[in-house]
Amino acid sequence: MKLQKKFIIGLASSAILLGLALPVTNVQASDSNSDFNVEEAHYQLIDNSFVNDLVNSFSTEAYLDIPSIKDSMSTDIDASKLSDIFNISFSDNSGMLNATAKSDFAKLFQNNGVDIPINDAQISKVMNYPVQVKLFNNRGQFNNQALQALKLQGEPVMEQITVFNPDSGRQIFSKTIKLVPTSNITQVNLASDTYGFVKADANVNFYNSPQSVAIDYKDNNDQYINNDHFQIILGPIYDNSTGTPLSTGFKADKIYKQAINIYLKGDWAQKVQQVNLNNKELPIKTDNNNQRYVSFLRTLNTTTNYDTPLDGIVTIKDAGQKGYVPLYNSQGEIVADNNVLRTGTRWKTDLKCYIPEGEGQAYYRVGKDAYVLVSQVTYEPKLTHHLGVVKVFKQNGAQIYNWDSSQNKFVANPKRILSNSTAWKYDQSMFLGEQYYRISTNEWVPADSITVIK
Repeated sequence: MKLQKKFIIGLASSAILLGLALPVTNVQASDSNSDFNVEEAHYQLIDNSFVNDLVNSFSTEAYLDIPSIKDSMSTDIDASKLSDIFNISFSDNSGMLNATAKSDFAKLFQNNGVDIPINDAQISKVMNYPVQVKLFNNRGQFNNQALQALKLQGEPVMEQITVFNPDSGRQIFSKTIKLVPTSNITQVNLASDTYGFVKADANVNFYNSPQSVAIDYKDNNDQYINNDHFQIILGPIYDNSTGTPLSTGFKADKIYKQAINIYLKGDWAQKVQQVNLNNKELPIKTDNNNQRYVSFLRTLNTTTNYDTPLDGIVTIKDAGQKGYVPLYNSQGEIVADNNVLRTGTRWKTDLKCYIPEGEGQAYYRVGKDAYVLVSQVTYEPKLTHHLGVVKVFKQNGAQIYNWDSSQNKFVANPKRILSNSTAWKYDQSMFLGEQYYRISTNEWVPADSITVIK
């Protein structure tokens, strides 16, 4: 009779297993000892499920500290069957089973539990399934040589566990797991201002140099990285409204774009597996010379006063126990106590600005020399209801924007571009620095990309 038994995997110490990362892809062991054909993973037999659950108790990837790696002396390299990798025992009379990794190395990966129906005969059979274990790295080193490279140089190592059917000799399950020491950087976090104000008379040469790009580099442990590991290459600056490259100087009241390419230098080009910019993952690309890099756009705004003209209403949010928020003057100073705005009241605003100019906190202007903090209100743009037709004149098409009420701003929709020379009906417009026209539900096109023809 089959017994339902709980299969418990021993947890790796939290001091050792620091977290999971992305699964390893496109990694193959080029060892000549393996000539087995891989069958499709569609087996429904309990025996094979047991195999899968056993090997899947190992996490795909683990970040470890250096002491734990140096103390990992035993491995599964010489394992010939599953019982060489796992210890199986009954914990008590409750029908519970314990399965723990035997080697120091394997214990660093083990972190999952399984619950499957299996009887004693099946356990004995499965634990005698043949296995093949390999350690290898991206330098082409195998087994003990790869392990030494991990311990001495921090080189990431992969372990491939392959299980075979004892009757047919065919491979029934294979898994590659990756060990990464925390001293080896696999993830880079970038913090950079991708939107900046530029004066119309600013030196263009400065913005064509890497010195104009302020970036903080941190590793997967939130520690600062020396930027000598990276190379910044700047693309041409171009007028966002026309797509024309900047040939002379900046012009006032323009939006410019510029591609920033960050190349991974030296051995970091292979070690880094993930790059984030302002908490958003960037795809790692490869150029024609097989060099790896990431890319993002920088916006340069030459609005001379850094202000955004508006036409809308602000509503004072919950102001806590006081029930009101203060007013500020153009110097960012709180005005007299009797000049306050109470919770829930609505006020017309015509300007969003920064105090000090271009670099301080954001404010809405609600009267003559009277400002309220953006963080203390919600903004509602004034909608003008009228029908008409707009036509796209921009060669590269017109970008569609969605209004995000939670952020009080338009957000570009990268999947929606209106083709050049196409005409579109609109039913509403709003003003936010420039005029926007609604062509469908929450889809707006800016005036700098279209001509109003009706």
